[in-house]
Amino acid sequence: MYRFLLALIFLGVMQAAHARGMQAETTTGKVVMVSMSTNSTPAYKTLEDQAADEAAWLIATWEHRPLLESDVDYVNGYFPSRDPAAWAAECDRLGNCKEGVVIGFGYSLPAHTPAEILRDLTPIVGEARARKMLPCQPYRGMEAYRRCHNSAELALTRDESLQLLRATRVVRDVAAVQALAQQKGIALGLNQLVALTSLHYTSPALVLNATKLWQAIEAGSSLDVWYEIARNSGSRRMPKLQPRRDAEAALFLQGWPPSQAATRVAVN
Repeated sequence: MYRFLLALIFLGVMQAAHARGMQAETTTGKVVMVSMSTNSTPAYKTLEDQAADEAAWLIATWEHRPLLESDVDYVNGYFPSRDPAAWAAECDRLGNCKEGVVIGFGYSLPAHTPAEILRDLTPIVGEARARKMLPCQPYRGMEAYRRCHNSAELALTRDESLQLLRATRVVRDVAAVQALAQQKGIALGLNQLVALTSLHYTSPALVLNATKLWQAIEAGSSLDVWYEIARNSGSRRMPKLQPRRDAEAALFLQGWPPSQAATRVAVN
């Protein structure tokens, strides 16, 4: 009875995703990262390279959709609520807001040391621009808001923001997911690798410690895979994550499961 009800929910969610035009497919899977400046599509040498680009694009839709989709080609540093005034009021009410300035797609300045900021940003924007961001690094809460609100020194373009996200997080996330899959003898396709990378970005434990998810993948059970991603990966404790989990589950199931012969790979 339980699996029957679960199957009905699964079918309903997948039909809704299809009616919305398969949101996951429009954000990634069928879309590769295109340079905003050259409008060119890169040629990929490895599955991991393409997965890193597509996962960066998918993650960016959740981290800062206005920057990804708006006509504005850059954004100044922002604060976690996306509404600095509301964020400032909330910090003032709580009296101990620890968040600081965020740039691009989720890169928190106070979460990195000055040396790390220079290391991460210099290859993308040059050392001179990277150094101009350092004065805002130490500040959190209302002090960060007062000193750095709308600072033009913190502006990044979409291209720069995507490069920063890819280089500092997504490449490592892709490698971690792929390494675990290969350890388990599972060959992941592009959509599956991108979906699990997005999940890993939220919290590595959702992939690395997800015993039931990997069991479902090995068994080729679409229903169980969908349940583990969409309903058993943090969204019950944090309902705001549900659209993200739904998109990741829908993306994983595009073109999956492959033939059983193609799913397993040799383990050395």
